[in-house]
Amino acid sequence: LFLTAANYRTWKNREDAPTIDELFAFVQKYPRFKDILHEASYCEIEEWRIEDAILNKKHEQNEKSIKSENIKTLTDDLEKIRSGEEIGALNFLAKHYFGIWIDSNRDISPKDRLVEATNPVIALAALEGFSTILSKSGIPSPEQIAALKLKSRQYLIGLPVLVGMDTVADLSIGKILSLPDETLKAALVFHHSYFPGHERSWVPYLINTRPILASEALESFWRPLFKKR
Repeated sequence: LFLTAANYRTWKNREDAPTIDELFAFVQKYPRFKDILHEASYCEIEEWRIEDAILNKKHEQNEKSIKSENIKTLTDDLEKIRSGEEIGALNFLAKHYFGIWIDSNRDISPKDRLVEATNPVIALAALEGFSTILSKSGIPSPEQIAALKLKSRQYLIGLPVLVGMDTVADLSIGKILSLPDETLKAALVFHHSYFPGHERSWVPYLINTRPILASEALESFWRPLFKKR
C-alpha cells in the first residue's frame, strides 16, 4: 500500500495521494519503508542521455555567446547598417531574414526572425538599411552578376536588395517603379539567381509593368550562363 501511495504521488501526481513531505515523514517514523520510497522516487538516467544533455547545454551557451558577440559588433556599426553602407553586415542580417542560417527559426515571420537573431533596435536599423541601398549607386549589372555566378560566387549586396524590394513592395507595390532602373534590373536577376522557385509579388508586377526592362535584364543575365553550358 505504501508503494502504491508513493507511486501515485511521484509518478501520477494524484491530488488524493500523500504529499512528498508526508511520505518522508512516514519513512522517518517507519525506516523499514525507506527502500520502498527510494524505489518509487528514483529513476536511473542512461549515460547517453546525460551526455546529450551536457552537449545541448554547451551548444546553448555557445549560441548565446555568439549572439552576444554579434549584437556587440552590429551595434558598433548601427549607423552604417541604417545608411546601407555596411553591406557585409546587411548580407549577414538578410540571411537571418530569409532563414538561410542552419539554426534559423523558420516557424516565425522574417521580421520576427531578424529580431530573434539580434534585437529590436538592430532589426529596425537593418530594415531601414535594406530599403536605403535600393537607391544607392554601384549596384551590379545583370552582366556582372552573371559573370560572378559563373565563378560560383554571389555579390554580398544581392540578398539585402531582395529584402529591400520585399519591404517596399509590402508597403506599396507601386513604389518599386520609382526606384532606379539599375536597381530593378539587379533585383530581378538576384531573385532568379537566389530563389528562382520562390513567389514574390513584385516580380510578376515588374515584368508586366516594365516588360522591356525585365526582358533586357533577364536576357543579359541568362545569355552568358547558357553559353557556358
